[in-house]
Amino acid sequence: MARIMLFTLSLCVVSGVFAQNNTLWQDIDGPIRPQGQRAIVPQQYRTLRLNTAAMLERLAEAPDEQSVKAFESDVILELPTPDGRLQAYRICESPIMAPGLEARFPTIKTYLGKGVDNPSASLRLDYTPQGFHAMVLDGAATFFIDPYYHLLNEGTYQSYFQRDFKKEADFECLLEPDATIAPEEGQGHAPAGPVGETLRTYRLAVSATGEYTQYHGGTVDGAMAAIVTSMNRVNGVYERDISCRMILIDSNHLLVFTDPSEDPFSGDPGNHLGQNQTAVDQIIGTANYDIGHVFHRAGGGGVAFLSAVCSSENKARGFTSTTNPVGDPYDIDYVAHEMGHQFGANHTQNNNCNRNGNTAMEPGSASTIMGYAGICPPDLQNNSDAYFHSINLQEMIVNTTSNIGSSCPELIPTGNTAPMVEAGPSGEIIPRSTPFELTGFAEDMEGDSLAYCWEQFDLGPSASPNNPVGNSPIFRSFNPTTNPTRVFPRLPDLVNNTSTIGELLPGYARNLNFRLSVRDNHGFGGGVEWDNRTLTVTDQAGPFRVLSQNTATTWSGGAFENIIWDVAKTDQAPVAAGTVDIFLSEDGGYTYPFLLANGVPNVGNALVQVPDSLQGTTFRIKVKASGRVFFDINNTNITIEPPLGPGIAIGAPSPSQLACGGQAVLYSLRLAPLLGFSDTVTLAVEGLPGGLSAQMEGPLTLPAQTDLSITGTENLPSGTYPFLVIASSGGIADTVMLSLQLYQQAPAAVELLSPASAETGTPVVAAFSWQASPDALDYKLEVAFDPLFEDILFATQGITETNYQPELQLPDSTTLFWRVQGRNPVCGAGEYAVDYFSTEVIRCNTYSPDLLPVSLETAASIVFSRVEVADDIIVRDVNIRNLRGEHTPLSGLNFRFGSPEGPVIDLITEDCNSGSGFNLGLDDEAAAAVPCPFNNGNTYRPEDKLSIYDGQNAQGTWRLILFKSAFNGSLQDWQLEICYSAPLTSVRESRLSVPGLHLFPNPAREQISVELPLGLETGAIVEVSSVRGEKLLQSTVQAGQRAAVLQLDGLPEGLYFLQLTSREGQVLGNGKFIHIKR
Repeated sequence: MARIMLFTLSLCVVSGVFAQNNTLWQDIDGPIRPQGQRAIVPQQYRTLRLNTAAMLERLAEAPDEQSVKAFESDVILELPTPDGRLQAYRICESPIMAPGLEARFPTIKTYLGKGVDNPSASLRLDYTPQGFHAMVLDGAATFFIDPYYHLLNEGTYQSYFQRDFKKEADFECLLEPDATIAPEEGQGHAPAGPVGETLRTYRLAVSATGEYTQYHGGTVDGAMAAIVTSMNRVNGVYERDISCRMILIDSNHLLVFTDPSEDPFSGDPGNHLGQNQTAVDQIIGTANYDIGHVFHRAGGGGVAFLSAVCSSENKARGFTSTTNPVGDPYDIDYVAHEMGHQFGANHTQNNNCNRNGNTAMEPGSASTIMGYAGICPPDLQNNSDAYFHSINLQEMIVNTTSNIGSSCPELIPTGNTAPMVEAGPSGEIIPRSTPFELTGFAEDMEGDSLAYCWEQFDLGPSASPNNPVGNSPIFRSFNPTTNPTRVFPRLPDLVNNTSTIGELLPGYARNLNFRLSVRDNHGFGGGVEWDNRTLTVTDQAGPFRVLSQNTATTWSGGAFENIIWDVAKTDQAPVAAGTVDIFLSEDGGYTYPFLLANGVPNVGNALVQVPDSLQGTTFRIKVKASGRVFFDINNTNITIEPPLGPGIAIGAPSPSQLACGGQAVLYSLRLAPLLGFSDTVTLAVEGLPGGLSAQMEGPLTLPAQTDLSITGTENLPSGTYPFLVIASSGGIADTVMLSLQLYQQAPAAVELLSPASAETGTPVVAAFSWQASPDALDYKLEVAFDPLFEDILFATQGITETNYQPELQLPDSTTLFWRVQGRNPVCGAGEYAVDYFSTEVIRCNTYSPDLLPVSLETAASIVFSRVEVADDIIVRDVNIRNLRGEHTPLSGLNFRFGSPEGPVIDLITEDCNSGSGFNLGLDDEAAAAVPCPFNNGNTYRPEDKLSIYDGQNAQGTWRLILFKSAFNGSLQDWQLEICYSAPLTSVRESRLSVPGLHLFPNPAREQISVELPLGLETGAIVEVSSVRGEKLLQSTVQAGQRAAVLQLDGLPEGLYFLQLTSREGQVLGNGKFIHIKR
């Protein structure tokens, strides 16, 4: 009977444009004549006209899902994609209304489908009095088909990608946790296992407020049609991801209210939870449903009880509202989100917007259903993708299979099993700031098309996606795909040298945990399973980078080419990657089907031969550690031109060599024939400088490998000498350019430039520079606390420039010694150049406002708290300490700050909807950004940097500015800390000093007194030396003497060292002092 009614309806609404046309869809070219109001207005879409009669006839042929599996259905339906194509799907009728409700609304039908061309694509569609609606869940791009006009079923439709429909930005989810079913408790009851063998069906009661019903035409039929469209799409996700379906109860129409003044919902939307629980229990009966929810039309917001499904007291406590309750944003971003809470899922965003610390595994706003995509800057994207993050799968599967959510569903066998999944071995150590790729394996007994989803599975402090802290998530989630490999960061960014927010390579030592979830996309109860994999990032190696072919390059087919990469210590422990493999891509860097070299030593250079059968303009190189996950690709496409005919190819694996004068140099050469070349070849050298001699074999039969020996290196000065090797036969030839870097000696001591000799007041953020040495390949720098360089502050080597900026900050008020050594690997290391300097003295003053506490009145206002600074000092650092006060809630409270000179900056503007009161400090050097709430007394980074005030004069009025909404509170306390550089008035004792040896005063003017340690029975000698070791003063100390006085007349100002030795020459102690004359 239902199918007869559908067909009859089709005769009434068929458009004349299809009278002689059997096709279902026809594109509409040109503008559309306005006929009604639009509710769904994507940024881009494809407009079409539907042959409604033909569609209804086709749908009436669909078999029931219980009689045939979706992928075996003979009924095939073509749907228009937004990009102009048609895709085919096998469809089945899939009711989501209980039989009694379905009989009451016979013109409302729902269907599921599976892709024909893409078996991993799943389809949910419905036809109601409000028209045709479809949702296609496709790993490539989810898309929708919806009526063009709201409430006007006249045959015009739009096909659009989910990404092109921006949702409302004012939506806010206010989770109501059930203290008896906390997420951590739920996860602890039983481990989540695979799902798919059973479809769990829950009886759903959806209440529609009068406002919602009026938006959908004001009738029960209209509201029920809209509810079914939304829940059909929600079920499409829940069935695929957790094998659960919600069935609208027989009497659901009794919960559809048409008049806002007569429905049971009033007051603040937060009250609707309890009101709905009461209304559904009274109207339906608490034993007659498993989960309840309210659909409302008003300002964006939602609230739900956590793990409420099957809970007799809370199962109807769910609520979703927007001003436009229709389409993907409402169905997926909001309804599926709030019901996700009811099924046990928490928020996954790591931003400070209702963050849940136990599940904040997605950077930024997150992009999956339980995140805040589009409403929690920095946003990863406009809308949530239509799937759940694996942490939510775990939460919901635990709840529906082991906890309270398992106590009420009807279990229906599906004939399906979950895939078997292996994520691969854990424990690999990878270099920092280096791309990597993870490949998993999965197998499905039913042969379903599998979709793989690699997700980071880390928890860390709340942080910006571009400034992670500790183990904060740094890789976003992307839609499941049929590819078992995921590249980090995503491959299009690597290929195009771009970046995507939420994709950040780790630049510091940390752990990376990943989970591979695999969905089988089964049409009736999806199977899901997962496996975990861990990596460790080391800061002792990396970034591993391809250095060659990063600008426009042209190769000839068959030629030898050198691939160069930065090993970056990846050949050493802890990474210890001894060999690499080199691949070639022909599609611009997306796939790498050609292996050019396998297992070559990881030394930074390898010779490869270009295949002579290839030509084109979109080739790329990939260098990957053998058997490991990390790699890099070159930055620009390579052009390969075919060889012109038979010929010769010659190359050198190591075309550049180093030598010390008098050493012989050996170059290895490789030669190969091209396109059938078979003659013998001779070698010749061109451009070799006088004084050098070359020896090589010949003639050669190809292919061949031979050596070229260069002698006479003692006859030339240090320098770089290029020359050419020519391989020829008749009129055919090829060449390779070689280079000799020659050194005649170890480098002489360099001249140190900065810091200047004996400099005082050197900034603690210092840079070091020196003159270049012609015999140095690189340099070694050491900074120490003592002139013997036994107490090292830091040391680094392999510096190829003549300057270095250390990452660490130097200690203030300290005399430091530094030395630089030029080195080359063939003649050895040279002499050290040594000098010293004294760092600036940093002092910090704390200032408090005069008027505290400051009342924060109820009305919205701007409140100032001022600090007066009388000191005439130049700012080196500004911090805010002990910022404390009351404000309930924290929402609507922003902090700004300004110096006497300006500007005013933002300290805290992120809206925080949890917690009450504030207690924190603000410092640019803090490890983490401001969390939500911020009431634990810790110090955090402000939004804008306080360092903007560095260099200003501190004297004047500093202002803390509070912008507040209509809540009351008070500012209880805060202090302003200003650090500045003070004159040098003392020097720290040498760390070589022994107890009992004291120098005073220090700094000293005319004389310095030396207090001697006890026990000098035989006397001693006191010597004063310059920093360069020159002995300038000497005094003899008699046995038993406790002090000595040295006159400093005639000594220039500067730093001096004092050494106490026994008469036998044993060093008894050391000290240092500063001599000043002012």
